[in-house]
Amino acid sequence: MTTLMNPVARKAIPAYRPLSRRTLFFLVALVLFEFSVYISNSMVQPCMLRIVTEFHAPEAWLASSASAFLLGAALFQVFYGQLTDRFGRRPVMIGGGCLFLAACIAALWVADIRIFALLRVLQGSGMCLIAAVGYVAVQEAFPEKRAVTVIALMTNVALLSPVVGPVSGAFLMEFAHWRWVFGVIIILSGISLCGLYRFMPETLPVIRRSTGLSFSKLAADYRELFRYSSFLQNTFAVPALMLPVFAWSAMAPKLIMVDQGVSSLNYALIQIPVFLGLIAGNVILAWKTRAWPLGRSVIAALPVLAVGVVLLWAAAWYGQRTYLIAAMTCFTLGQGMSCGVLMRFALMESHLTKGTVASAISLITLSVYFTGIQVSNLAVLRWGLWGFVAIVTCSFAVYGLLSGPVLRRNMEKRKAAENT
Repeated sequence: MTTLMNPVARKAIPAYRPLSRRTLFFLVALVLFEFSVYISNSMVQPCMLRIVTEFHAPEAWLASSASAFLLGAALFQVFYGQLTDRFGRRPVMIGGGCLFLAACIAALWVADIRIFALLRVLQGSGMCLIAAVGYVAVQEAFPEKRAVTVIALMTNVALLSPVVGPVSGAFLMEFAHWRWVFGVIIILSGISLCGLYRFMPETLPVIRRSTGLSFSKLAADYRELFRYSSFLQNTFAVPALMLPVFAWSAMAPKLIMVDQGVSSLNYALIQIPVFLGLIAGNVILAWKTRAWPLGRSVIAALPVLAVGVVLLWAAAWYGQRTYLIAAMTCFTLGQGMSCGVLMRFALMESHLTKGTVASAISLITLSVYFTGIQVSNLAVLRWGLWGFVAIVTCSFAVYGLLSGPVLRRNMEKRKAAENT
């Protein structure tokens, strides 16, 4: 057991190994890294109005932090997916984490909004590490339902970042310069990288690794994946579900702080019920995973999401902030109940290596998030809250069209496998 879990060992841990002290420390380090990556987005958001003002940039740059972060996450998928299949999960996770840490350190001295956006792109590389490397390692180490449960619980802890991030970022700005935000992120990510270096196992055996780096092979694998309508249907359902949360995270400073004149601290407090909904959804998913067939929580979440759409229209029609917060809380609750399952379905849609599949999934989803935030920014700048309502409504409609066939196909597949 000690040899298998040694951080310098080249053997992979066997699948389905139960939790031990060392695997638990690995999961804690992975969660802390995930937390530090996500808090690097949510903690910066309350600072954006001050950053744009300090850099003498136009108001359109308010959404640049989130969109540049997601752009970086999408771009690095092309490299990380193939690297992890060639060299293993562990070295790519640690090397990519060091790149994220270096970009955060450089942000302490940035003095131009364009350079700031470029560093946000590099920091976004940490986000794709979580899905393309970290979560793949968890999926390889545990059986299906246990992996979904573990990831749901891990995500639940990491999702504290959207709750803690805005509050702590706004509170920190009351007493210090916004650059101290990156100081906090540097400390957290540094501790997590030390933990990953010490405890992260290698879950990809040498015999299963690709023999070289070939972008032509990567392109061929992507072409094969993109030929499967079931894979595309499942994969596009994820960003259709999650886009309202990412758009809200990017546009809330404009909708709440600029349009309604809310202070940065009150803006942060407004975010708490919204992201508590996301945590509650993940708790429900982890609680019901063993009792329900995989996919039942997605079905249960559909009426919750529909209520969110109705409340969002009411918020725009009556101009009530309470309706707006309640609407976004419904969205985050439904998304927490659904996203982990849909990601599992998408990951298992192909026989190709999981690093490649996870990379393709993240590339598609993050590209949709980036594009959606840009469109949301234009819509909100032109039509205010009604523009945001239109984006969210369209996203929910697309999700409704895609999720039905995805659920039927995957639930029937698993039911047939249980009966054989």
